[in-house]
Amino acid sequence: MKIKKLISVVTTFVLTFLIFCEIKPLNKNDTVNIIVTASESAIRGDADGNGKLNIRDAAAIAISCAKGTKDKLPACADYNYDGARNIRDAAAIAINLAGRYSSKTQINFRFASKTDGIKLKLENEAYFNSLTQQNLNYRMKQENTTAEQFRKFAGEQILDFSTSQKALLFEVVSEIQREINKNGYELPLKDELIFIKTTAKDEIGAAGYTLKNNQIYLSNSFISNSGKNFIKRVVVHELFHCLSRSDPKFRKDMYKFIGFSIADKEPEFPAEIKDMLAANPDVEKYDSYATFTINGKKRACYLIWLINKPFSTPADDFQLRSSSVLVPVDNLTETYNLSDASDFWEVVGKNTDYVIAAEECIADNFSFAILDGTKTKYESPEIIKNIVAYLK
Repeated sequence: MKIKKLISVVTTFVLTFLIFCEIKPLNKNDTVNIIVTASESAIRGDADGNGKLNIRDAAAIAISCAKGTKDKLPACADYNYDGARNIRDAAAIAINLAGRYSSKTQINFRFASKTDGIKLKLENEAYFNSLTQQNLNYRMKQENTTAEQFRKFAGEQILDFSTSQKALLFEVVSEIQREINKNGYELPLKDELIFIKTTAKDEIGAAGYTLKNNQIYLSNSFISNSGKNFIKRVVVHELFHCLSRSDPKFRKDMYKFIGFSIADKEPEFPAEIKDMLAANPDVEKYDSYATFTINGKKRACYLIWLINKPFSTPADDFQLRSSSVLVPVDNLTETYNLSDASDFWEVVGKNTDYVIAAEECIADNFSFAILDGTKTKYESPEIIKNIVAYLK
């Protein structure tokens, strides 16, 4: 579509939408005053500077583009993060607002600056305090790493997003939002998501991970070297962790779809297990269990991620020196390999082999359900069907 035609279409749309919502529409003469007097707003897309994002902002941008005065728009008018203020921002705002009228769930998000990201990262005291000596050593690839050394190292990994990365992630979230709207999904999303860019060296090179209820950390190499579809899958996977952490009922209901129940409290693992538990920022608690058949007997077991060998040299590969194991609820000193459970894959499903924890397994299935629905063929289709039905 040619740019002039696009301006005309968007301008007509937003003005019609203004009338539909019974908001007094802007006219072309209003636009000059708005742009000249508008102060820079902290709200993305707030082109008229009134402290709100509404359809008048889309109208202000559209009319300004039509008049050739878009350069006078405030920087916050760059709604889609592409580094420019143009008719595409008006269209994005209009589409976003239209979606709010029909959507049960709206994804609100922002990008943290490097300074803000460091502050947010270092505020996660509970996570830092949970790291055992082995986790500290593997993360910094040195023996006798102190907690303070690691905190400093973790803060140094936070980066600023580039303009192109912000634009790409805006597209990613917009496409995820469209899937949610199209399918009428309702998610227990309460908080604004905060995207934070990192090298992820402090998290063994993870593509993404979460902390607290709304912090999604994405690695620079992952964003820079991955296709948009794969990035969408990871973002939805990480979104699940935010939802699971913030809504206990949602977490409990989701875990049931892969055969897991939530215990009343987290087990007190013996020191030989506790000291070697592999830390995972996406998994706050190993308090879920499922029933598996081990040596011909039904045993309720926790699924945990365990470090098999202590750190010794910088060449040690954390992934190769850790594995998922089952710990019986009635004997926390025992551990079994996943292969010892004859029905392991029948219980958790065969849609993903990412089973270092129940949380990771169901997060993958959630991502499949949101982005692919029930149309794709799965080895365990009932899991996806149950998730889709639950969200509607």
